[in-house]
Formats: sequence, C-alpha cells, structure tokens
Amino acid sequence: MLDTQNQGPQCIDQQKESSMALRIRQHDRNPNLWWVSSPEDDVAYIARPGNHYRAWTTYGWKPGHANFVGIPFETIEEALAAVAKEATS
Repeated sequence: MLDTQNQGPQCIDQQKESSMALRIRQHDRNPNLWWVSSPEDDVAYIARPGNHYRAWTTYGWKPGHANFVGIPFETIEEALAAVAKEATS
C-alpha cells in the first residue's frame, strides 16, 4: 500500500499481463499529486483534491479515450489499477 501521508518521494510499480509497466511517483512539492509513467513518458496523473483520488491523462496517453478520467476512487491503488487496466487493453 502506498503511504500517502509520507511527504517524501515514493514510487510503486504496476505490472499487468502485457509488457506495459507503469510506475507511480509522488510529485516533489505537492503531496496530493502523483505522476503515472510508462517506460517512455508520463501518461497520467492522480490527484487527491479532497476525500477521493481522481486520475487524468496527460499528452503521453496513447490508447485514446480513457474511461477513468475524473471518476472518484477510494484509494490511490484503485486509481492506479484503473489507469493500468486501460493502458494495457
């Protein structure tokens, strides 16, 4: 589980059945923002603007439309799983 209370930089990896590996890292100065990266580029970000986590795509998102955009998630792991599911489909 990702420790969202810790202010230091953190990374976790999400590997699905395909060869697409995603990595999440906390923003250097904003404890409520995380970047989701593929091996090539940042593809999404996850923010915690209140009591939920929400994910959005970046210019590096390749599959096209993403169904997870703006949906509230209870945990950062749920948000990352939604990003990974669509990135690998």
